[in-house]
Amino acid sequence: MDVVSEQLLSLIRGKIPQEPRWEEIFSAANKHGIAAFLWDIVEPAVNDGSVEIPQELLRQWAALAIGYEQRYFKYERTISKLAQFYAKHGIKLMILKGYGLSLNYPVPNHRPCGDIDTYNFGEYKKADKALSEETGIKIDNSHHHHTVFSVGGFSVENHYDFVNVYAHKSSVEVEARLKSLVEPTEMVKTAYGVDIYLPSPQFNALFLLSHSASHFASSEMNLRQLLDWAFFVKKYGGDVDWDALQADCRRWNRIKFLDAINSICVDYLGFDSTAFPVFRLDKTLEDKVFEEILSPSFGTKSPNGFVRDWLFRIKRWRGNRWKQEIVYPEKALPSFIRLAWSHLIKPESL
Repeated sequence: MDVVSEQLLSLIRGKIPQEPRWEEIFSAANKHGIAAFLWDIVEPAVNDGSVEIPQELLRQWAALAIGYEQRYFKYERTISKLAQFYAKHGIKLMILKGYGLSLNYPVPNHRPCGDIDTYNFGEYKKADKALSEETGIKIDNSHHHHTVFSVGGFSVENHYDFVNVYAHKSSVEVEARLKSLVEPTEMVKTAYGVDIYLPSPQFNALFLLSHSASHFASSEMNLRQLLDWAFFVKKYGGDVDWDALQADCRRWNRIKFLDAINSICVDYLGFDSTAFPVFRLDKTLEDKVFEEILSPSFGTKSPNGFVRDWLFRIKRWRGNRWKQEIVYPEKALPSFIRLAWSHLIKPESL
């Protein structure tokens, strides 16, 4: 692990590192989506005079945090308006990932928010039709497991499935398990006083794990996703049936991945071990997984051109074989062929 990564981890644990390389720390934190989260650790130290940061970087860091806050304000307002629209039509709205996960953070609006992921409890066709007919919003059906539309300046992914059942054979079983866990759910009020549903802890544990595993195996997983998991477990770990989750993970060959990220949260990020079931099945693998999160071997950006793009994807797939072996039960080649076919039948899913 390099010096900047060590200093980044020190800040995540709430400690100001010795001889900090602030420019490099900020750059790495921004890349991993945790710059505003770290601002909440850095700012008090700057204010009490115990830390000095170059003024230009200080302004840049503060401006980034303010930008997150402004976007979060619009994000929450958009979710609220969408929930109100659906409620008029007797449709419930559940928010996946982003907004619900932000509520687990010390400062929710310093977690970056991107797309809005929604679920209408099996009524997505009714929900999409109402939006299309009454607001003129164009619904995009070219993706697997969700439709896509834009509202309030945000892209919304309205899920009818939670995972891409075409990507891996085991995904069909994972999807069935998630559907069995989708209710009951927690209800919260947004800052605008609007009720929305959040996933149950058991659902979220499997869903977040599946989502992170997919990112990790196919391209990369960043520190923000790792912190999403860490803060979720810190808040809801006591409500998760870990025996059931571990049984699911053994069934779908991701028990080592689960153990690795739990161990990383404790060993590297400094979270309380009592909240995280940790076995340390393979300490060498834990370290390898964490190094890959810190510095991915392959990114998500591929070269232009159909042939060059697919050659890159094949190279990345071969390089990521070891990651696929700890998150999927299928053999590598049949899995790659199935995944490639799923992208070819719906190219927008690439």
